[in-house]
Amino acid sequence: MLGTWLSLVFTIVLLIALYALSDRLQFLTNKMARGRQAFFGGTILLLLGSLWTALRFRPDYLDWFVTGAYVFLDVAHLLVIVAGLVFVVYGLSRFFDSLLDLQTDVEFREQKLDILENLQRDAREPYQFLELLNLSVKEICSTIPECAGAVFLIGRNRKQFILATSFGLTAEETSLFEYYPFGDNDITHAIDSGEVLLSGGFEFVDSSGEAVLSRYKAHMVLPLTSGMDRIGGVILLSTVERIFSQNDVKTLAPVGEWLAEKIKSARAARELAAVKKEKEEQQAVFNDGASRLDNASGAFVTSDVLNNLCLALKGFGESESVHLVASDNGSLEILGGSEPLTNIGEQYSEAIIGTIGRRKPAVVNQNAEDSDGRTFTNVSTLVFPLDGLKSNHALILRRQSSPFTFENFQLRILSIFSRLAVLALSKYESEKLDLTRRMGFDKVVQLLRLPSRLSFVEDPGFFARHLGSLLPQKTGVISFAAVEGELKLVDVFGLSGSLELEITVKRGEGFVGKAAESGTTVTISGKKEIERALGDFSDDNQILLSKLISEFGSPNYAIVSPLKAADQVAGVVAFFLEGISENERREWERLITLACGLYSMRLSLASMSQKQIENIPEERINQIVNAVNNNLAAVVGNAEILLTKNGLENELRAHLQSIVNEAEIASNQIKSLSVSDKEKVQSKSLSSPLEINLNDIAEKILKRSHVSENLYMVAGRAREIELKPGDISRLELAGNQIQELFTGAINKFAALAAEDDIITISTYERDNSVYLDISRHRRNLPPVESVAGFGSYQIAEEALKLRPSDKFLEKMAGSGGRFAYDRFSTSPSYLSFKFPLKKRGSISTRSSASRVEILAVDDQPVILELISAMCQTLGFRVTTALSGAEALSLAKVNKFDVILTDLAMPGMSGLELSRLIRIDNPDTPIILITGWEATIERSELESSGISDILYKPFRIEQLTNLVKAAATGQKA
Repeated sequence: MLGTWLSLVFTIVLLIALYALSDRLQFLTNKMARGRQAFFGGTILLLLGSLWTALRFRPDYLDWFVTGAYVFLDVAHLLVIVAGLVFVVYGLSRFFDSLLDLQTDVEFREQKLDILENLQRDAREPYQFLELLNLSVKEICSTIPECAGAVFLIGRNRKQFILATSFGLTAEETSLFEYYPFGDNDITHAIDSGEVLLSGGFEFVDSSGEAVLSRYKAHMVLPLTSGMDRIGGVILLSTVERIFSQNDVKTLAPVGEWLAEKIKSARAARELAAVKKEKEEQQAVFNDGASRLDNASGAFVTSDVLNNLCLALKGFGESESVHLVASDNGSLEILGGSEPLTNIGEQYSEAIIGTIGRRKPAVVNQNAEDSDGRTFTNVSTLVFPLDGLKSNHALILRRQSSPFTFENFQLRILSIFSRLAVLALSKYESEKLDLTRRMGFDKVVQLLRLPSRLSFVEDPGFFARHLGSLLPQKTGVISFAAVEGELKLVDVFGLSGSLELEITVKRGEGFVGKAAESGTTVTISGKKEIERALGDFSDDNQILLSKLISEFGSPNYAIVSPLKAADQVAGVVAFFLEGISENERREWERLITLACGLYSMRLSLASMSQKQIENIPEERINQIVNAVNNNLAAVVGNAEILLTKNGLENELRAHLQSIVNEAEIASNQIKSLSVSDKEKVQSKSLSSPLEINLNDIAEKILKRSHVSENLYMVAGRAREIELKPGDISRLELAGNQIQELFTGAINKFAALAAEDDIITISTYERDNSVYLDISRHRRNLPPVESVAGFGSYQIAEEALKLRPSDKFLEKMAGSGGRFAYDRFSTSPSYLSFKFPLKKRGSISTRSSASRVEILAVDDQPVILELISAMCQTLGFRVTTALSGAEALSLAKVNKFDVILTDLAMPGMSGLELSRLIRIDNPDTPIILITGWEATIERSELESSGISDILYKPFRIEQLTNLVKAAATGQKA
């Protein structure tokens, strides 16, 4: 019985001991603990063995089974106890093994943390990028015995390895790594897969791509990746076989990830710094460009605008010199520069000319060889063609030794400079033309005061000599005299020596004969055109004239004009000019045509004074008066067309006005020769102002100062201006006065505005008035509203008394205009001009003045050209006819608003033409133009349907008022 109780006590103690052990080892709570199942299984078997032992001590135990069975039961009892002990011991062994693995893992984690901590601590120091990579590979290799390593980065532009740093490699091994390819190898595979690679021996690759065995028995590749970015890899090499394990992979993989992020961050920082530096450099270039633009603007107020403009640009883009050049007929002309430009080779010059012709910016490099035979850039030239000019011009920037490299933003700045250069060239050409005009008009006015006894035959070279001092250099003049129906060479001006040639030209032969036959001026532009025109002469004359003209140089412009005495051609003068630009040609044509007209008039007066007028029939005198009047009309008309141009100096205007006055005096003298005293019908000379449009005036003035996009050169500075034209009516104001008003106002206003202000110019119509507002506002603020809604307006004359410095208000005097301005700011934020519209009656208008269709009829081409030029200047559209029959045909198929016809024409007179046109066009106004002070009865005019009459020579305002009055149905 005692044995039974002892067995029970042992079982209970065993159960408590095993429970305490399992609780201590956390077998009950840690389901992941290794050996847990074996321990619990062994515990159960031991408990069963203890209970079996207790049952064996019962007295009746031997009676439970047959005697032979107890041997087997004892063996089974022993096996249960032994199995329980085995399972418990095995479970405990597995548990302690897991503890050792956990300790090893902790040690690995601590080692990994140590490496990362060391690298992060080093990264906080101000190391350069490559120094950080060098420290990283050293730190990694220090944890592995007999280890060397290297860091490869992948090139950003193309797939190749770049050796960033190495540790523990020999010089030869480092050199071999320089050739390691990006392709089918362990490093590339590890980077592409993004996983750590372990492998055995390593092979280098030499420069020829051949494999080279190494001393290393094992290697590991850590990929450096960040997201989808493949940055590079770290290769670790060891002479010990199988030195690298999965523990190393676990330890070093996070190090590779951290290093990849660090490299990516460093690259981003470097790129950010590069972008910041680039922006700073661009800003510096812009600031430099703005300063140079400021200096260039100042060049316009100097006498040498081209050279000073080039000086302002010198240094831009590291240029050493800047020049303005022109390419004409295969030659390069230097117009201005920051310094003299000499010793340009022929080939280099041809290269620049070719670049200008392509109309695109390009760099032309002039190469040379040094003493060792190596080629280098001796001179680099940036050629920047100028837009907006008819001929080929360009800015060229030059520097020595190194070629130009320009970014797009620098070319944009140069584009602004090119606009300034165009303006400078225009100013230069204008000043040159003004000088020519002043010299020319002095000579022209002198022609009006020549002695009464004047003969082209006696002194055919006088006219050329008289104009010689104003003509450009290398200009030749050939004079032909009309002798017995032919034209003979009588004088040559412009040769250094004498050239004796006998040339006789028939009427209608070549440009000389055509000018004599038609009685009009002939112009020829271009060297090739002159050569082609010489082909119209006979073979002998062509050879002689070609030889003669070649003596003048290489002329590119010819003006051939007839000289008339009364109604007869006395001779022909041919002017051959060299180096004349497109802008100058029209001016020279007008000047020479004007001079020829005045000289013809003096020849006519001299011819008439030398004859016995009393013996000349009245009809013949009237014919002579008419011919002279045609010449005077051409003189007055051409002079008045020049007077309509803007920007003429007061002295030049005075010269032109004196020409008009002298011509009118001469006309009155000629009219006094008329023998008829019958009633004459006079045309009225009206002086009412012209209708103008403020929008056209503003656009025209701003166009002259346009630089680029919304930039305009105003008050000596480039200003941003927005033009907002409204739908407005036309005003009856003097065009010149309103232009001077607008120019003075915008210059004064812009001079007071801040640098970053935007200037707005707007026009609009309100309450039977037209308004012109000039305002300014900051870039991020809205513009000033229409001043008409809040402005306080006063009469211009009163405003001028309060603001005497605003001289532009003088131009509004007498117009009924009013003026408002910002009274509360030192620098006004707005100016506003109010122009009243005249009330119009309910008259029926046939056509708007801007769309008037005119038919001009005259048998003299010079008068038709004059009428066309005058009408086109005023915006009218003109169709011309040389005879009454041609005019009648045109009137049948076209609808004209006004018809201008000469009185005396061969075949059909102006009166007869008027009667025939009235049949189909009874309402068309017809104005009669005549140079005759003849007997014209008013009843005859009315029966022919003549609306009005205009005498030659006539003023441009007379023609304007008659045409406008006729077109609108008003009385002139």
